Amino acid sequence: MAEQKPSHVAAAAGLVRPLVVCATSTSVAALALLLIVIVVRPAAVLGLFPAPQAALLIASFCLSAFGSFACLWIVLERRQAAVNTDILIRPTRGWLQTVMAVLFSLAAAGMVLARFPYAGMPESRDAFAAASLLLLFAVPWLIGARSLGSIPEAQLPESGALYVLLMLPVVLAATQVALLIASGLGFHGLAWAQIALAAVILLICAELLVRALGMQFLPAPNRIDARAPITSVVARSLSGQSRAAMNVADVVRSQFGMDFSRSWALRFVRIAAPPVVVLMLGVCWFLTGVTRIDLNGRGVYEQLGRVAAILPPGLHVGLPRPFGRVRNQELGVLHTVLITTNGQMPSADAATAEGPVPADANRLWDSNQPSDVSYLVAREDGQRQSFETVSASLQVLYRIGLSDEAAQSALYHEADPETLVRALTGHTLAAFFASRTLSSVLSENLGVMAGEIQSRLQAELDRLQTGITVVTVSVETIHPPAGAAPAYRRVQAAEIEAKTDIATEQGRAEATLSVARMHAHTATDNATATAAQTESTAKADLINVEADDGPYRQAPAPFLLERYLSQLTTVLAKVPLEIIDDRLSGVSVPTIDLRPPGSAGALTQSERIP
Repeated sequence: MAEQKPSHVAAAAGLVRPLVVCATSTSVAALALLLIVIVVRPAAVLGLFPAPQAALLIASFCLSAFGSFACLWIVLERRQAAVNTDILIRPTRGWLQTVMAVLFSLAAAGMVLARFPYAGMPESRDAFAAASLLLLFAVPWLIGARSLGSIPEAQLPESGALYVLLMLPVVLAATQVALLIASGLGFHGLAWAQIALAAVILLICAELLVRALGMQFLPAPNRIDARAPITSVVARSLSGQSRAAMNVADVVRSQFGMDFSRSWALRFVRIAAPPVVVLMLGVCWFLTGVTRIDLNGRGVYEQLGRVAAILPPGLHVGLPRPFGRVRNQELGVLHTVLITTNGQMPSADAATAEGPVPADANRLWDSNQPSDVSYLVAREDGQRQSFETVSASLQVLYRIGLSDEAAQSALYHEADPETLVRALTGHTLAAFFASRTLSSVLSENLGVMAGEIQSRLQAELDRLQTGITVVTVSVETIHPPAGAAPAYRRVQAAEIEAKTDIATEQGRAEATLSVARMHAHTATDNATATAAQTESTAKADLINVEADDGPYRQAPAPFLLERYLSQLTTVLAKVPLEIIDDRLSGVSVPTIDLRPPGSAGALTQSERIP
């Protein structure tokens, strides 16, 4: 019966001791690292080797310990079967190995996830010191893994899988050493490598867990055919071992009973695959010359490095690469550049109609705006000259020119149009404000100012042959700095009051002068009218005198009588007359009292003549 025992069953007794040493060593190493780095956490150790990196090494030791314990358990069962040959064909108990797989896999995965996310490696001298310690720590495990891996599969069928799991801490430590050295040499941002190592360990844990749980759904093998569930394809690939294609075909044929080497379909695919692949590669290479250009774009078509045409929107076919190439360019797309100090655009306006007014809507001079840029302007103070600062908020709307020359210039003469426009606009504004004073800048029309800035900016862009067209320049505000705004407003108010007083006094003087001119004109008119009237009267009197002089010289007596009678008639025209007979004489001559009745000298009734 002894000659009939399989070789791996007969050699099981001699493998117990090395497996016990291996399982104990890996467990002690994992627990020691856990206590030092995770529980005690001394500052000296954490400075050399942070906890996230130590967690990956602890997880690898957990997986190595699982492989050692699983192999030890299956070897103990084989040793028992070697002593009692009656139980060789009995089914083995696999629930204990499943429990160990679940516990160790979850412990390793939990250790990896508990220290996520992972940071960079230590720098400078700490990185080289940590790398030296890791190298010293990995050498014994490398020796032990190679010792157990040298056991023939005839004596230990799980030796290959066990060697892969035992090499996992060594491979992980070597990777950490390489990362530490790279960090010490000045390479930063290596956290992605730590994340990749964590992902690999999690995949190994998941594979071992699935394999162990899957054993419970398969028929239990006997003691001769039983194997420890420690095989991992991910760990085998990580250690540099992989199955050849023929080995995979052998496994499929032995496990599933399918022989693909005799399949007519696979043989036809193998024969027809090379020409089909070549044809598909040729079609794909030809399709590199087919280009679709959007409606808001155009293409600069290059043949052998030289510009051949400017392609409009649509589908175009040209030479495939590298003989032909199409560089996309914009067509009529408008861009807005806000001239700011740091080049950052303000936040989007999320204000609503009923909501509060956003802060950037405050355009008062005493409020700082993120889009305001300060410039130096000249100042005239009597005979002295100085400088002042002015804040401006300005936007530039530009696009790539619509001509073919503009498209080529924009493509080959510039790399970042927005940065170029912002820089040239800042230079143009500095030159513009340097040639003006503060009063002229603040009093000038913003539209005229924007037009002049636009013309200067467009001239500079054309000089550099950028192919950029400035659509418009919008000057939102120009004002003194926020800190000097109150003082400037007071100066403006005093200047306005002075100008108002001057205008009031000038108006009052003009009113007084107008009144004086009016009175002088009236007096002049009155004097002119009086003189004209006097002259007219004199002329009339002269005419009357000349009219009377002729008749008087010819007949003086009749003329004088006639004139006397005329004047008497004129005088007595309105006087009541009493005609008295001149033949009355003596006392009988009546007396006429012309005094008003009741006067002091008037005659009484008795005194009146009857």
